[in-house]
Amino acid sequence: MRTKLSNRKPVFVATLISSIALILSACATYPKHFSNESPLAEFDRYSTYAFAESLETDDKAEVRSLLSQYLISETRSRMAARGYVEDTENPDLIFNFRQASKEKVRNSPSVGISGGYGWGRSPYYGIYGSRSYDRVSQYTEGSLHLILIDARSKNVVWEGISVNRIDDTVLADVNASVRAAVAELFAMFPHYAPGAAAPTPI
Repeated sequence: MRTKLSNRKPVFVATLISSIALILSACATYPKHFSNESPLAEFDRYSTYAFAESLETDDKAEVRSLLSQYLISETRSRMAARGYVEDTENPDLIFNFRQASKEKVRNSPSVGISGGYGWGRSPYYGIYGSRSYDRVSQYTEGSLHLILIDARSKNVVWEGISVNRIDDTVLADVNASVRAAVAELFAMFPHYAPGAAAPTPI
């Protein structure tokens, strides 16, 4: 009997570790960050920037939303650290922002431990197997886009996208969430103004 139990332990341990790994990987999917750059971009000549008069993150054309204010403030800091100068009259680059959200459904594997009475002085005494099942959850996924436009050609030359799960933690401090997202996106933005020093960490 003891021989049978000792043969079963490695199988149980492998099953349990595999199931836990699946759960952890499912929980670690957010936030996600992406960036894309146009092959037509001329970053060697860009030194100034401005913000679009009507940002897509504004609730109304004549009202500057809180989200837009947070984004402008953090973007200014990041651009200044890279040597870019804000110029509302004749900018090389124009920033716009966009947000979107959608409802998502996710199936997450869960582990149920089944037990019974065994034999021997094993740390797994009383546990002889496990079973897995799917747990369905519904949540809101939000995406934030930083869009950089060549003011002369009107082409989008770079876009950073941050995707996150919108929960109470995000909503409790939107400004902090925006700062974290912008920081991650600018880490994927490899450029700085011509003649400027290397980007200064913030």
